[in-house]
Amino acid sequence: MFEIREEASLERFLALWEECMKGAPWFDSDVKFWYKPEEELERLDSIHGGDSFFLIACHGSEPEPLGVLSVQVLGSVGKMGPWEPGVTHAGRGMGVGEALLERACEKLGDWGVEKLEFTLRYPCDAPAHAAWLDGLYRGCGFSQRGPTGLQMLADLSQIAGLGAKDIRGLRITGRENLSIDDLVGYTLRAFSSDPRDKTYFSWDPLTTTKDGAQRFFNEIFSQEMGRSPPEFFRVAWIDGEPAGFAGSFARKNDETRGVVGPVGVFPEYRRRGIATALVLSTCYALRSEGYRYAYLGTHVDNLPARRMYEGIGFKPVFNTVEFERILD
Repeated sequence: MFEIREEASLERFLALWEECMKGAPWFDSDVKFWYKPEEELERLDSIHGGDSFFLIACHGSEPEPLGVLSVQVLGSVGKMGPWEPGVTHAGRGMGVGEALLERACEKLGDWGVEKLEFTLRYPCDAPAHAAWLDGLYRGCGFSQRGPTGLQMLADLSQIAGLGAKDIRGLRITGRENLSIDDLVGYTLRAFSSDPRDKTYFSWDPLTTTKDGAQRFFNEIFSQEMGRSPPEFFRVAWIDGEPAGFAGSFARKNDETRGVVGPVGVFPEYRRRGIATALVLSTCYALRSEGYRYAYLGTHVDNLPARRMYEGIGFKPVFNTVEFERILD
């Protein structure tokens, strides 16, 4: 059998983590912007010593690991590292993944943490890569939170030159004269005022609740999430009235890629090409600052949004599934 213990030594855990992750499909992959070993090792180093813990599974005192799991606690939520628990092929048949998750849930429960979250991300053209982890989480009491997401990537040097000059009365500006309260109101109007929007967005508090949107914009504009100058946030006006917006930012330590979103157009102004104009405007802003790529996310089943993004030049790259387990 095997035993699970907490590993206090960062150096020891990193060595075991690397050994377990060698079989992960992304470990030696050349897929652009997938997980990279060096980036994940840096992440583990950054959370060590804070509100986090590292678990390992092995045969008693034998040095070869069977599995690893890292958990970071952020307030009332525990978050696991990408593609974790990392379990060797031998460990999978022994129930190591299940045991690591149960131990983590027990420890978090003792700490008073309310839930454990995990984001499963895998290339759109390789869903089989994620099958084992997907089954593991569902079998261990985790449920999917919200619809399956789709991340799309564009090479900004190849963005189509679709202009907004034919949209009557349209003017696009930055956010210079708008307060966070203004933008929170715009967000709720764009994502919650039409009952049909709830099909896509009701699960996401960042776009459908005042507190969630307030928190998001505070993080964006305080630069906590990365670089976000006023020109990265675009607002559409029709004849002087606000009609929608599109945000963007660049994550820290990422000099090549910006993130576009959220993108919202008020219901009464839709189907005029305003969303296309806004996304193009954010892409041009990112490109003018030297970024080569742009990422954005939507839902797999949001076909109108997908068609619009693909028409601009974004291509599907990754699917994402959000999992959570509520802890007793």
